[in-house]
Parts: sequence; structure tokens; C-alpha cells
Amino acid sequence: MSKDLTAIVVRLIPPPPESEFAATAGWIESVVRKRDKPAILRIAPLPSLGLIQCEVSNTLDGMPTEDPELIAALSARGQASFVHVNHEAQQAILHGFDGGTALDGFVGKPDAEFEGKLVERFGCNLEALQAADDQTRIGIGIVASRTAALLPGRSIGLPIGMPSGLGTFAFHDRGAEAGPDRERCTFFAFDKQLVDALCKTPGVDLARIIESARQGQPPDAEAQQVVATLKALDKLPLVEAPSDQRRVLVRAVEMMVLGSGRVFAGGDRAAYWEERVLPLMALQPSMPVIDDDDLESLDDAKSVLHALVEIVPSTAPPGGAGEVMEGIGDVELSPLLPAFVEDGTYAGSILRLDPTRLVEQLRALQGDSLSQAVMRIETSWFTKKNGAPPEGEVFEAFRKANSDKGQPDIDRVLRHLSELRVVLEVALVNDLTVALAFYG
Repeated sequence: MSKDLTAIVVRLIPPPPESEFAATAGWIESVVRKRDKPAILRIAPLPSLGLIQCEVSNTLDGMPTEDPELIAALSARGQASFVHVNHEAQQAILHGFDGGTALDGFVGKPDAEFEGKLVERFGCNLEALQAADDQTRIGIGIVASRTAALLPGRSIGLPIGMPSGLGTFAFHDRGAEAGPDRERCTFFAFDKQLVDALCKTPGVDLARIIESARQGQPPDAEAQQVVATLKALDKLPLVEAPSDQRRVLVRAVEMMVLGSGRVFAGGDRAAYWEERVLPLMALQPSMPVIDDDDLESLDDAKSVLHALVEIVPSTAPPGGAGEVMEGIGDVELSPLLPAFVEDGTYAGSILRLDPTRLVEQLRALQGDSLSQAVMRIETSWFTKKNGAPPEGEVFEAFRKANSDKGQPDIDRVLRHLSELRVVLEVALVNDLTVALAFYG
């Protein structure tokens, strides 16, 4: 049975040999980049049909962003057709261009008439069109094979199965529990060569970059100080700056590195990451032991996931609990600018992170491991609280009440776990540097 589809199907005339697919994909990417905005692009060859399936999505929410101008541009070397099928909504659209010229389109239902239009255009029906793909495509919002994020200056390969609608490609903080005295943090990844390149760039050139990036933003006293210090360096690069200016120059590099990040997890209170998210990744697989004194704190827990980290111990990181964050070992963190460490202290708020252990922990959370841990805490909690075995309608009502009460907190934690996994997996695929940034 055919599935939903939203894509641009391209037929090049004459068809290039399969050995030239890389060059063809490069041309398609260049056409999409001419829209001058970031995009998620999938270019899937359908060699058995002599077609190429292109899927273009928004980097903010992962939703399709095909438009007539793009379809026309992709038809410059032959034919391009927009195909949209939504079976639940009973929608079907086929809009074709040949050599930049629009053809009569079809708007209706995914019925026999629509199938006839597809056969006329592609020589096959919808089911055959989808069968020619490699079957990694699940649907909108989930990355399939041969997908990349087209970002300024670079394309970032995306792993199959990654959610694409998390706002991954820009800094974001949903403002949960925001306050003037609450330090916040986020995890992100950037190009490995960036810091070295910035440190070798004349200060006056870096000042221009920051001024350009801040156009239209509210005045910022710290940014103004950074720009003034960089301008004072003139042609001198950061690595040759006087030591008394280094605190400001560390901030300059941090502003540019954060502004040039490729992928981001959502920002939140540092304490929330430390106390609620990271411990879940390192839970020991033991049966919870609940004492009478624990019952009150469990009832006050924001969610069953909160209860879980309150009761079940976590495995310590390498070298024991870290000084920056308990769940991250000190050996896993290092200064963004090691050359700017003075007398064993570092003034920066961005630290490099070795992601090896964290990505292994996140992968281990796949499947039923977290749900099994939740079941263990609910079982022990119910038994201690009620003095009865965890079964029947009473136990199910207990679980539902906990779920209903804690859903906002559960959503918050799970989203952080998903977004962090995306950052780490994308960093590994693209050889990016992972970092932990504090702010607020």
C-alpha cells in the first residue's frame, strides 16, 4: 500500500550516468541554496525509474518548503514535478514544469485519476514510485537517507531516523523557569577548525564580523566592549594579544563560536540539566529501594522521571562527580581556548566536551530501557505506599495519575534527551566539536 509523500521528482534530459550522481546532487544542492536560506535537503536517486526524488524542508520545524520557483529551477535540465499525497486528508497534487515552463497541474484526491496522471508523467503509479526509493523514508519530520542540512558555508550530513523538527540548527531556549539569578546552559557543536581560524584572524576583522552579525539587535554593553577591544588590536591576531585583554577576547571568541554553531540542544536551567536530565542517562539498572521517609518527596516530585532520579542512583562519570556538572567528569571537559588559561584558571563560559560516554548512554536509552526503569520505580513506589501488590485497576489508576500530573515535566526531559542525542550524533557524523555553554 502506498504511503503519503511530499517531494519534487526530477527527470534530467538526457539522463546522466549513475557514476555522475555526485555531480548531479551538487547541482541540485546549488539550486536549492540559491533560495538563500537554510534548508534540509534529501536527494534520493530512483535509478530503476530514471528519476531523482528531492525533499526540501524548513530547518526550524522540519516541514516541507517546496515552492513553484524552486520546482521551475529544478526543471532547467529536464522535468521537475511537485508531488503531494495525504491519504488521511484525501489530498493529491501534481504540479509539473518542463524546462522552466509550468504545465497544467492536478489537484484532487489520491484516486484512479491521480494515479493516471502519475503514470502519464513518470511511467509508474505512486506505489511503484515509492518502491523505487530505499525504504528509509518514514515521513515528514524524520530524516531518511541521503539527507543534509544546507547551512551557511557548509552542508551537514544528518543520520537516518533523526527528528528534524526540533529547531536543531539554531540556538534556542524555551525559557522554562527563567530568572535573573538562574544560570542556564546548552550543548552545541561547531566546526573543528573554527577556533584556530578565529585566533589567527586580525582583531579589526573580527570586530567587523561581530558588528555585522549584531545589526538590528538591541545595544549590548558587553558586545560594545568586545568590539572596541578587537578594534584596538588592529592587525594583531588574538593569539598575540596582551594578557590583560584576554578575558574580553575569550568572550569575543565565545560570541562568534556560539553564533557559528551548527547544531544546538535546547537551553535550560543548568541545575535542571544537572539534576534531572544527565542522571537519567546514567541510571543504575537496580530495583529501587524506597523508605518511609521517601514517600513524601516522591509525592512532591514533578513527574515519575523526577521520582526516578531522586531514588535510583546514577553511575558517576570518569574520575567521579565533576566540578562544573556532577554528571560530566572533569576529564571530559576542556577550555575552548586552552592558550588563554592563566595560573590554572579559565575565564570562559564555553567548554569543549568529549561526547563519547554521553552518546553511548543516550543510545542505551533506546528501546524499553527507560520505560522499564519507570515501571520499576512505579512498582516499588505503589507497593511501599499502599502495602499491596502492584496490579489491577488500582495500580493502573496510580500510574495514570502520575502520568497526567507529570506530563509537562516528562515532555521537557524527553525533549532534552532527544535534542542532546541529535547534537552528539550529528557531531560524530560530521566531525564537529561538541561544547557546553553557560549563560544567563
